[in-house]
Amino acid sequence: MFGIPIILNPIFVVPFMLVPLANFLITYAAIYSGLVPHLVSEVNWTTPIFLSGYQATGSWAGAILQMVCLAVGVCIYMPFVRLYEEQSVRKMERDLKLLVQEMQREEENNAIMTLTKREDELGHVARSLAVELVEAIQHQELYLMYQPQVNCEGVCVGIEALIRWNHPELGFIYPPLIIELAKEKHVLYLLEQYIFDTAAATAEKLKPYAGEEFKVSVNITNESLEWEGIEQCIDDTVAKYDIPSEWFCLEITEQDALSSSIDIADKIKNIKAKGHKFLIDDFGMGHTSLTYLQTNYFDVVKLDGSLTRDVLCNERNSDIIGSIVYLSKSLHFKIIAEYVEDENQRDELKRLGCDAFQGYLYSKPLEEDALLTWMEERQNV
Repeated sequence: MFGIPIILNPIFVVPFMLVPLANFLITYAAIYSGLVPHLVSEVNWTTPIFLSGYQATGSWAGAILQMVCLAVGVCIYMPFVRLYEEQSVRKMERDLKLLVQEMQREEENNAIMTLTKREDELGHVARSLAVELVEAIQHQELYLMYQPQVNCEGVCVGIEALIRWNHPELGFIYPPLIIELAKEKHVLYLLEQYIFDTAAATAEKLKPYAGEEFKVSVNITNESLEWEGIEQCIDDTVAKYDIPSEWFCLEITEQDALSSSIDIADKIKNIKAKGHKFLIDDFGMGHTSLTYLQTNYFDVVKLDGSLTRDVLCNERNSDIIGSIVYLSKSLHFKIIAEYVEDENQRDELKRLGCDAFQGYLYSKPLEEDALLTWMEERQNV
């Protein structure tokens, strides 16, 4: 009766039927051959294993027989347990892929729903992953990678810190999903603390290779700015690693509309007053983008990849970038072009007025050690 829930899973039908049969045959053979005495007394079913075998047969041979039967049962079940685990992981991978696709569709519509409150399989995956994320943050199992930003003269003027999570079973987790789940589990501030500290530690190691205009940018959200401790956290981080405030920059996506509350505005002003800069990521020509240009919050514009990727083959994209550059220059913004993958694309973006470039033309995202090597090699060129 205790095994009935197991048989409801088709994978365990065979061992569920096979184990009792194997145990019966082993027991029958042991008693028939005289290796184990016949039963001499009735034993209550709640009696612990091995002790019950001894009491039932009046011999330790009964306990040894139970041990053998237990070992045989485990050996029979193990391949099916592994098969079940592999099937569960494959299903989780499929559901995770669907969850990411759903999130990307919602990102395009700028309307992401609360993933962990979904009442379907995707919601179950989100909730399971969110619990694991909390543990991963607490045990610092996430890590940062850095993608260099190079100016028109070929000098590295900054890096962008990118959060990564290599799940032990599911592999690479979509970074925006990490942020969304951290928000929903109310641990975003813990993640931000880890990102700030790790990025600043890397910046300290880059001092021998970086110039005065160098910066390390970390991604934040509107919820990050609502965290009461963000100003103190940034101050403590900069002081801990003794890096210039101007080096430590905050980057927010164009889609993540900033709150217009007085509290948020005051925080931004206080942070900027200490020398930190704000960057707009994924900048396009949407209403939010243009609204941001009217504020004095931001210092750097990072062009949306959908514009820069097709700049050579789409004249309209070229015109839009030219308009953004003209408007930004008049308002004293710096322009960084992302997803720069070849020299022709870089040269066209340079002609249009971009100040710096980020993409595979220069480097893929690098771990800290690889970044230090990359910076050292460029300095020696």
